[in-house]
Amino acid sequence: MYSFRSDVHTGENRCWPCTVTNVVLAGVLAGVLYVFSPLLAAAFFGVGMLLIAFVGYLVPGTPYLTRRFFPKRVLAWFGKAPPDTPVQATQDLEADHDLDADVDRLITVGALSEADEDALAITPSFEERWWEHIRALRDDERAQRETFAGIVGVDPDEVHFEPVEETGAFAVRVGKNDVSQWMSQAAFVADLAATEALSAIDPDWNTLSLQDQHGLLMGLRQFLTRCPRCEGPLVEANEATESCCWSIRAITSRCDDCGDRLYVVA
Repeated sequence: MYSFRSDVHTGENRCWPCTVTNVVLAGVLAGVLYVFSPLLAAAFFGVGMLLIAFVGYLVPGTPYLTRRFFPKRVLAWFGKAPPDTPVQATQDLEADHDLDADVDRLITVGALSEADEDALAITPSFEERWWEHIRALRDDERAQRETFAGIVGVDPDEVHFEPVEETGAFAVRVGKNDVSQWMSQAAFVADLAATEALSAIDPDWNTLSLQDQHGLLMGLRQFLTRCPRCEGPLVEANEATESCCWSIRAITSRCDDCGDRLYVVA
């Protein structure tokens, strides 16, 4: 049987920012028409509601308009805000965060070395130590909970993991509170393992703020060549990540085997 309903922007795929925008516009336009003809205004509003219900929007190009003009904070109210990339997150920290100091610190403790004047490389000793922790943590959820709990100072039984199926992200909660979200389980394991490895060689690691630790871990992740989750090869590609309300094109490091992302550079 033929259906007038479009599955692209309705049902589970319905975009509520787009829907709200179109309902408001339909109401405004109906109000204008009411001045000239109440009957015409009622007919227009009725047809508009049917279009929104069965097609998803009234005004052609609504997904583009919403993506272009809605601020992030408004999209966030509907759960449609675009994910921050590591570069964006780093830019948010730049006022209080010295990226050059990060590099100097990682070189000083022996995690990185200067391969030449323009390039950095992970040191073999630190890479070996990092992978020891990765392999010890990646298949042991209890160990992951205990390690994370030790970092933030909470009871391990209060730590809960929730994969985000829609985006592939990996969310962590403490009790009923959302704490943080990684772009994948592989990225989460990489950061936990790097925390263990760095705390063993940096005597001041535990005195750093979580914000400063995050900046260091996020930078280190870009030196991995294999996936922490399955050890498949990591491949960089220029990818577009989008929904009807936002679009991001960036260099993405993704595992060729399991598909987990390790970092995104916009």
